[in-house]
Amino acid sequence: MKKSIGIIAVALLMVMGCQVVDKIKYTPISEIISNSRKHENRIVTIKGTVVGIDNYLLFKSFQITDETGSITVSTKKSLPNVGETLEIKGVVKVVDLPVVGKKITIEEL
Repeated sequence: MKKSIGIIAVALLMVMGCQVVDKIKYTPISEIISNSRKHENRIVTIKGTVVGIDNYLLFKSFQITDETGSITVSTKKSLPNVGETLEIKGVVKVVDLPVVGKKITIEEL
């Protein structure tokens, strides 16, 4: 009986620990957007759902959304499907455009 309780306690701690690691592991998109200069040229990992795709001749990108916001990811890899949930690791890029303002993207590694 005591051994069963010990096993259950260890299992619960492992599950709770995994949930905490999941929260710490990913940078919220809203954090990247609101503190873009802090994250500029740094590697981040985000997790979200693909909501749109752009496939031009030499440029491929997609929009990804988490519970905090949305951002464009440029990639040299094959494009994901809309609705797919992904973990993306990439470098934050910030460009100031004269007419449209600041453009924040992630270049997928």
